Amino acid sequence: MEEEPVSKEAEKCREMGHKNCKEEFFVGAIEDYSMAINLCPYSCKAYGDRAKCYLRRRRFRAAISDGYRYIVLNPDGWEGYSRFSCGLYCMDDRVKAECIHYELQTQFPNDRIIIDQEWEECSAYIRGYDVEEEDKPKKEIKELREEQKKHEKSKKKGKAKRQQEKLSLVDKLIKKASLQAQEGNHRDAADSYGSSLEVIADLKGKWQSGKGNDATRSLALIWYAQALELLELGTEICLHEAIQLFKNIKYKFSPFPGAFLGTARCLMKLKRFKEAERELYQGLTILTIYKKSYVTMNWPGTDVPIDQLKPSVLENDMRRLREYSGPYKAPEAICRSTHCPSLHLTTNIYLDELGMLSCC
Repeated sequence: MEEEPVSKEAEKCREMGHKNCKEEFFVGAIEDYSMAINLCPYSCKAYGDRAKCYLRRRRFRAAISDGYRYIVLNPDGWEGYSRFSCGLYCMDDRVKAECIHYELQTQFPNDRIIIDQEWEECSAYIRGYDVEEEDKPKKEIKELREEQKKHEKSKKKGKAKRQQEKLSLVDKLIKKASLQAQEGNHRDAADSYGSSLEVIADLKGKWQSGKGNDATRSLALIWYAQALELLELGTEICLHEAIQLFKNIKYKFSPFPGAFLGTARCLMKLKRFKEAERELYQGLTILTIYKKSYVTMNWPGTDVPIDQLKPSVLENDMRRLREYSGPYKAPEAICRSTHCPSLHLTTNIYLDELGMLSCC
């Protein structure tokens, strides 16, 4: 299996790890190799380097794990098998370790000297120091702590950079979804809003487009926009997903009568008229509180206000929909819709969710 090309940043992290290994600062080296793995998860060399550091730090289970990952990524290399067998030996699984070591000597005769050298160091790892440690000057504790602080700072900078990239990705996805919604591409718009919500969830509370209640409102508006796109699609699965999103809004951001109106529209499409009636009643109940705290809200990622969330518009829509929250029949009449399968035939005409005449 060929190893994927390693990025320059990952290679730089590995070089820093090698430098720390030479200076016997294994904690810092492990951090460097871990950063290299995060940047390039399929780099078998970084796993092999980190496994060796784990052995030096007497973290044998971690060494076995990294050795095994090396083997999976590069079955033709000896380093993974060597560190894997050393870890097993240190964990007292010596029969299996010796079998692997014998196979290594047979299959890699050119690297036998290095393999034997690593094997001889196993007993030193068990005692808690490496072969040449007694002959080397130890670093001062203060110096080690300072270096560790430097590594922690660089780690925090890398984390902050990744968070910033995710935040910019959220903004791009929301703007993309808004454009797709304007073009009437409801499926893609719903998917883009969903992707932005996944990234927001991955940020674990770090995402904010405002402070306090404004951040919660922004999240509620993304849920609302996605729910409306799913409502437009109209399939049963989409309607149930929309109901769940409206439920999230009710739980996180209150009062929000638009969520009750949206839920009622979904329920009516699902022929659950009694539940729709209840949602409309609850929405009208909290409308008084909503009027007092109302501020203009825009579609996510745009400066376009959401007119349908204005108190007067909401009240009219809910009262109008409430009048037709059942499958009321009109007198028999002739349907003149050009799309009607029973064109020009006498048929029962029903009122749809917004009171429009329809026989189908």
